[in-house]
Amino acid sequence: MMKQAMLASAFLVLWPVWPAQEAPRALPEPEVEGVFYVVNAASGALEPTEKLVAKTASGLMHGSARVVGDRAAMRFEASPTMEFRVKLKPGVKPGRYALYRFGTENGARAVSFARERGKVRWLQGEHLPFKAEPVGESYRITPVAPLGPGEYGFSMDRSNDAYLFGVDSPARAARPATRMPEVSSASSSSPAGERLKKLDDLLQKGLITKEDYEKKRAEIAPAAPGSEDRLRKLEDLYKKGLITKEDYEKKRAQIIADI
Repeated sequence: MMKQAMLASAFLVLWPVWPAQEAPRALPEPEVEGVFYVVNAASGALEPTEKLVAKTASGLMHGSARVVGDRAAMRFEASPTMEFRVKLKPGVKPGRYALYRFGTENGARAVSFARERGKVRWLQGEHLPFKAEPVGESYRITPVAPLGPGEYGFSMDRSNDAYLFGVDSPARAARPATRMPEVSSASSSSPAGERLKKLDDLLQKGLITKEDYEKKRAEIAPAAPGSEDRLRKLEDLYKKGLITKEDYEKKRAQIIADI
């Protein structure tokens, strides 16, 4: 009897005890279908990525995609546990999406590849694997490897829509996410300010493109002349003798300091 008890005790000691798998924490569901949200590690809030339409080109042995701008408006601090949430339309599975790291050139973000002997060779940027896990009405998306500083985006096959975001190193990122800057030319309490606020909200939810946003924003609150235009006008005034060289140099220094 004692021998059986000793054997049972040894069996319990040798039997491995597997740690319980941590269940995903409860988070709010994404507001807009198809939009990828970054989970704020500190607050648990869902921060939407930036939706833009990519210009694509493809052939039998190559393919490429480009989006305007070399930096995403939505930026996040690098984290080894970065995760995303997305609510997909009925019938759409996360396997139809791909995560890309973009290269940058000539003021744009781009990915390109070539097919060689049945294999894909990435010429610019790269394709990154991720894991998808159903949580409630949405999916929890986690990259297989941590995302380092750079420009990234999700995109579905046979679609030009791209959901873009940037990752900064902790030293560079002042906060986990940076939203579109507020327009100083209109108070948020004014009619123009309210319209701009609604326009910003539509962009953050991915309901309008950045191109539509910029066009409508210019109609609501026209931008002030750029530094280049101001310098050109100042130089024109000086050449016409309408201002002194001292005034020219002083004003020119002020414009350059504002850049």
